[in-house]
Amino acid sequence: MNNFKPQIFFGVSISVLFILSLLILSPFLITLCMALIVSIILNPVCKRIAKVTFGNKSIASIITILLFYVIIFIPVSLISFQLFKEAQEVYTSLDTPSAANVTAINQVINDNLKSIIPNSDVRIEKYIGGFSSWIISNLGNFFTGTFDMFLKILLATIALFFLLKDGEKFKKNIKDLSPISDDAYDYLVKSIETAVKTVVFGSVIIAVVQGVVSGIGMSIFGIPNATLWGTISIIAAFIPGIGTGIVFVPIIIYAFFYGTMFQAIGLLLWALIIVNIIDNLLRPLIMHKSVGIHPLFILFSVLGGISFIGPSGFIIGPLVLSLFFALIRVYKMKEIQIS
Repeated sequence: MNNFKPQIFFGVSISVLFILSLLILSPFLITLCMALIVSIILNPVCKRIAKVTFGNKSIASIITILLFYVIIFIPVSLISFQLFKEAQEVYTSLDTPSAANVTAINQVINDNLKSIIPNSDVRIEKYIGGFSSWIISNLGNFFTGTFDMFLKILLATIALFFLLKDGEKFKKNIKDLSPISDDAYDYLVKSIETAVKTVVFGSVIIAVVQGVVSGIGMSIFGIPNATLWGTISIIAAFIPGIGTGIVFVPIIIYAFFYGTMFQAIGLLLWALIIVNIIDNLLRPLIMHKSVGIHPLFILFSVLGGISFIGPSGFIIGPLVLSLFFALIRVYKMKEIQIS
């Protein structure tokens, strides 16, 4: 009984302090999560650079971060700025006479769809307007909140530096404090790393490549606001069995009625040959491991993540779901002792 009271005291104290710590760190949790995800992806690169720098992890971490900014972060920021600009244009154009074309295409789709589903009523302009409004509100905060943006980037960069430099030390310290066995901890860490790489490389990158190629095709064939449609194609690429077709079909119909036959046929061939073949080529190359989650759950975790925490939920959403399943597998493994 005497031993039970200290357990209650420490249990309650740890729980209260853990909740308080989360509340204190809550403004920066997303920033820290993104830094952790990026560090897992960049860690192999950092290790290779460290060999060139004679084992100096500090210099290797700085070089890795610089490469990340030059190759990925800066281009993504520029594309996001263009996306924000195009979303504003589309949102504004929906209230002008030029929106009549969208309404006409909407009518064509509904007329054909009602022959299959009598009570169907698709409103493309409503969905486009809602998506454009969401982009404006989310990316607008990023581009207009200069100080807040600078602070988050600075903190993410600092966190990324120390995660790359002292990542192994952090893992060892957490392992020493962890209440689970060393085997369970090692398996869980490996599961986390596998989940990150699977989600980022196996789902996100394939979707992003398909979206980028879709946007390039639309730009080549003269479709306005190609960056916006390419971004929508990224989300559509997560939909099992349908993918980017949900974006291409209305645009091809639009090009057929209000563009030229060259645009319509060109977009159709681009979608069938170039975009669809990417999934068949890239997935076997980069999907060496899998966390065993059906693509449908990945889709909903992407949409839920974006809805819940904003653009960063595009990666964090499916990652959280992957970690949930990984933790369940750790718990169910009979050969690993949890405590």
